[in-house]
Formats: sequence, C-alpha cells, structure tokens
Amino acid sequence: MIWKRALIALSVSVISAVLSWFAQVQLTRAGGDLLWAITAGSDLLAGRDPYGHPIGPHWSPYPLPAALVGIPFSLFPPAVGAALFFGISSGLLAYCLIKKESYVRLLIFISMPFWFALIWTQWSPLIMASAFIPVLLPIVLIKPQIALPVGLTHLTRVGVCCCLGVALLSLIIYPRWPLVWISQIREYQRFFPVATPIGPLLLIALLRWRDKDAQLFLLASLFPQRHFYDAFTLWLIPKTAKEIVLTAVFSWGAWFWKAYHPNMASSEVGLVSTLFFFLPMLCVILLRPKESGGEFRLGVLPVQKSKKASTQSTAA
Repeated sequence: MIWKRALIALSVSVISAVLSWFAQVQLTRAGGDLLWAITAGSDLLAGRDPYGHPIGPHWSPYPLPAALVGIPFSLFPPAVGAALFFGISSGLLAYCLIKKESYVRLLIFISMPFWFALIWTQWSPLIMASAFIPVLLPIVLIKPQIALPVGLTHLTRVGVCCCLGVALLSLIIYPRWPLVWISQIREYQRFFPVATPIGPLLLIALLRWRDKDAQLFLLASLFPQRHFYDAFTLWLIPKTAKEIVLTAVFSWGAWFWKAYHPNMASSEVGLVSTLFFFLPMLCVILLRPKESGGEFRLGVLPVQKSKKASTQSTAA
C-alpha cells in the first residue's frame, strides 16, 4: 500500500537526517559535503560570486547547479540544512526501492558506503534515486563523475529535458561558470577503479556487456571516484536478498582496513574500494544466469531483434 511505503520512506528519512546531523556535529564538519552547495547558494542569494572562495584539497568547487540545490538548505544552519538534504535523499531512495510490498532492496542501507556517505553527508543516495525518478537526472550536472554511469544507464526523455533546462538556467545566472569551475578543480583528489593494481579484473564484466547492470558497473569503474561513499551507487546492481546482504557484509572490510590505516592515500583508497566494493559486484554480475536473447540496452532505449528476423533465424 502507498501509505505503508510512504511511512517507511519517511522513517528512513528522519533517521538518516538525525544521524547525519549527529555525525556532522561529532565526527566531521557542519555541512559535510553539502557545505559548498550551501555556501554557494547563500552567495547567489546575496549577489556574491560563489567561486570567489579559496580552493584546496578540502574545499573543491562544484558545478553551479549544486548552488541551486543548496539555496533552500542555506536558510538553515549548515549542519541542519545538510542533514535535511541527506534525510530527504535517503527517504526518496527508500521509497523507490520498495516495490509491490517487497522490502528486500532496503537492505542496501546496511552497506558500508551508505554509512560513509551519511557521515560525510554525500550526494550518492540522491544520485541513486535519479535512477528511478527522471526529474532528478540533473544531478548528473552536479557530480558528473559519479552520476553519469547511473544517468547513462537510466536515460529518459524527461530526464534529458530536465538536464537541459537546469543547465540553461545555470548559464543564464552565471554564463562563465563552466570555465571558472574547470579552472578550480585541479585540487580534486581522485582514483580510477580500473587503474588500481587489481582494477583490470573489472573488465571481465565485458563478458556480460549486454546486461544493464554490467554497463553501469563498467562505466563506474572507468570514471573517477574520491572515497568510499562514491561506490554506494553500485548497490543499484544487486537485486535479491542474498546478493545485497553478501555484498553489504563484505563491504565492511573497507571500514576495518581504514580503522588500521587511518591516513590512506588516494591510491590506497582506490585499491580498497576495488577490493571490497567492485570485485564483489563483479561476482554478482558473473554468477547470475545469463539472459537469453540478443538484446543490448543503454538507458531505456533497447535495440532488439525484430520478430520477423527472429522467426527467419529459427526457421533457418
């Protein structure tokens, strides 16, 4: 029932918001990863340049659409605004994961990358929700390196139109922002999963290249990531309770690794992410029964053999 689905999603939203606020106050910083968007949103409202702040390893600018998202949350103290953002994002994702009275996919919230995202108030839950809600696809404009694999494998006309609309609006507000943003992202710390010492193994997923989950996996392995929270989008891949629980439990190995190696370099973060997040997902993809038929899917536009061609092939 819709009311039950909404109640569960609201519960996830409230719990996530409270825990996010607590993590910001006690463990990280007020605003978490949303701090730039909140600050930039406040700058826009005040007529200031959102790219006028000093940059550094812990203050990397985002594309201007992030500031548009940050505007309503800038009306609150940073910790409260960021907690509300993360709670709403998690609640939307939870609502999307519940399907026909089945709550199995809610188990993805026990994965380690979700809790790492919660601690740092990350965008990954909202990125995952965009796979189900087309109007959220403009998130691709905010974190393209993480959202593009999701967006490209879940394309819709509505989503593309929304992206174009948000991009146009941002250019009207600040025509030069793409050039300014690109000039300021040199401090961005990143790794490419496929380029880690065990990363080439991820290309084995090419054996299932026709599968939509394999396409998402391959794209995610080719795009840059920053830390453990970015890998949460991989949990769009497992569908059954067994797949979700096994990958989620194994993911906590990264937490114990970090506990013994707190000052991890970007290369070590990449190695650990590949080992505990990407390789288990590769196993999920490869161990599934191979789907029959010759279908290639990218986004929502499948290319299939026509019935006539299929009939002729069978007759031959």
